[in-house]
Amino acid sequence: MFENRYGAFFGRPDQPDPASVLSRFIDWYLSINHRDMPDRGCPIPLLSGQAALLPEGAFSRFVLATERLTATIESLLREMDHEHPEVTAAVVIAEMMGGVAMSRLQRDDEKAGNLLDAIRTSVRASCGLPPSDREAKPVRA
Repeated sequence: MFENRYGAFFGRPDQPDPASVLSRFIDWYLSINHRDMPDRGCPIPLLSGQAALLPEGAFSRFVLATERLTATIESLLREMDHEHPEVTAAVVIAEMMGGVAMSRLQRDDEKAGNLLDAIRTSVRASCGLPPSDREAKPVRA
């Protein structure tokens, strides 16, 4: 499940620059398009609140996949010579996951978009990336 969703970002040889890869992922993840497709988007915001209730095997796979995603972000940050890649990767994943979950609770699309925009700005700054003013395009994995 996780590999299918993230291969479109992290398995692309046409984007060897780690900052470009990370920028593209952040912009997509924190977009209205992603918010509006919980069935095809990242399962972390959807499942994390109930993860402890999963059977042990499913819980272990969920934790492993989340750790793998965090390690991928950490690796990109390390390639970018980020000062604190391990901590930043964990915080960024938590902030993005929480942001998507909260945006899905908004009934007003404008408020949801504003929330995602603010979190995107914060996450990009944490990663040492410049602000982005483009709306992320949906990615078909």
